[in-house]
Amino acid sequence: MKKMMLIAVAIVLTVLPAVSMTLGDVLNADQYMSKGMTADMEQSVSVPAQNMKMNIVSKFHMKGEWVRIDMAYTEDTFNNPAQYQQLKMMKMDRMIVIQGEKDGRDYSIMAYPGLNGYVEMFDQANDSKDFSDMGEMMDTQVKKIGSEQFAGVNADKYEVIPEESDLEMETYYIFVDPSKKVMVGMHMKGEGSETTIKFKNIVMGVDSSVFNPPAGMKKYENMQQLSMAAMGY
Repeated sequence: MKKMMLIAVAIVLTVLPAVSMTLGDVLNADQYMSKGMTADMEQSVSVPAQNMKMNIVSKFHMKGEWVRIDMAYTEDTFNNPAQYQQLKMMKMDRMIVIQGEKDGRDYSIMAYPGLNGYVEMFDQANDSKDFSDMGEMMDTQVKKIGSEQFAGVNADKYEVIPEESDLEMETYYIFVDPSKKVMVGMHMKGEGSETTIKFKNIVMGVDSSVFNPPAGMKKYENMQQLSMAAMGY
């Protein structure tokens, strides 16, 4: 009888849904909020409807609510070589995005080393915004669904439990290195696109000065001014 009860308990446990938790339960939040991290970021984007594929390698810095991404586009970035040639001709094949909060408002810097200029913007959304909301991201509901090799480590795989506003996302997975309690990447699919992000060579500890406007570059009032200056106007 005792053996049968143990078997029954085991069967019940196997059919119970995975217990949900928050991302803050599986990551070391203090590392991100107070120390920060630097990593090589590899991003793959596919939009089949537009026959578009992109592979972007960037330097990624994050600390608290601040993010900096240094991107360099190459001939291997796009499946359409003309897209790279156009950016190179415009001297916009290198870009720096800095995002955080300033004076109580969302704040961004878009800088182009090839043009030796940058623009400051307030209340403008960009691709780095999700990362800069790390404090809020720690409250994201997740459930562990297994482990697999990802970004060169044996990572735990968590499925993000979407909020009502995110129901259009078909799948959203976050991968965590359990030994270091750091996120090594994510995979998202939905709205006709698929994105995979991998963080490699992760180093904890970031000097906050990296989130300042790039030294030696000229500040322009807007992107139109910057573009016109690049064309010699």
